[in-house]
Amino acid sequence: MKILATNCKITKGLQRACISDFQHQEFWFIPLELAAFLEYKKDYSELSKLSVDLLQKLELLDVVLEIDSSDKNFMIEIPLDFDVPYHISNAILDYNETSTYNFKNILHQLKEINCPHLEIRFYDVLDFLLLYSISEVSKNSTIESIDVYLPYETHFPYKKLEMLRANNLRFRWFFIHSVPLEFTPKKEEHQFVKHTNQVITDQGHCGAVHYFYFEPHISVFTESQHHNTCLNRKISIDTDGNIKNCPSMQQSFGHISNTTLEEVIKNPAFTKMWDIKKDDIDKCKTCEFRHICTDCRAYLENPDDLYAAPLKCGYNPETCEWEEWSTNPLKEKAIEYYQLQSIL
Repeated sequence: MKILATNCKITKGLQRACISDFQHQEFWFIPLELAAFLEYKKDYSELSKLSVDLLQKLELLDVVLEIDSSDKNFMIEIPLDFDVPYHISNAILDYNETSTYNFKNILHQLKEINCPHLEIRFYDVLDFLLLYSISEVSKNSTIESIDVYLPYETHFPYKKLEMLRANNLRFRWFFIHSVPLEFTPKKEEHQFVKHTNQVITDQGHCGAVHYFYFEPHISVFTESQHHNTCLNRKISIDTDGNIKNCPSMQQSFGHISNTTLEEVIKNPAFTKMWDIKKDDIDKCKTCEFRHICTDCRAYLENPDDLYAAPLKCGYNPETCEWEEWSTNPLKEKAIEYYQLQSIL
């Protein structure tokens, strides 16, 4: 008999299904009839030639296995439970030339709530003294990894990044944004540095949904069964020092100068965003990508509906086609509402 490997899961959409392969961290499209065959062991002879050909290819990839019926009892299914031992699992700090909040104080507070991952986004300033200070404070904290977004500048000081990372391996990635199109980074150097030509000047550039960002990982797949894949156990501070679910969101739960992070995460209004699943969102619940896609609640197609689809998603589950979201006339009002015209 032919069965789906237990390290793979099927998600059915309106027109087709998607196999998430956790071992190879890949995803594969299959017809709904093939999904039904793999899920319910329907008659092999009823499959179309397309499905039979795909089935053979999936066998070569070890996505589908040929086993004896007696061996089925030894196949252990991956549980879809999700939990992590943190009240907050990731934090985002946004910083620009007008920011004045105290990084050291925030890092101490993140330590108090046992946050393991930190993302820092510098928009228009490149302050290495501040990064060195963050490095020293984080050495005695619960933070396990730090990703940093930095604006590009001519004669970029890569050596300083190397020294910073050599001094503290918690720095996982440095993302250099707003890189000129004519710039060509040397791939053999700076393996912990990534470049993007996207011009990023503020939090308005966040929230894009695209297959480039899909994550066929078991952690994302299981989290999506129960929680929001972007906001669950996340806390953020925008450039003005306001504490939010995400820097791009409008609602603030206090200012870091007079409100502690611990106070905020005990607020039910803050944590309610954590449990908005893809299966709760009208458009997303029909999409075959919903369990490997990172959601966005900051920019919505209908700003008045908390369960509306992400504004910056151009995928149509009914046609299985992608389009440029920013040129969709049905999204014009939402684009104006969020004042995103300047980034399009």
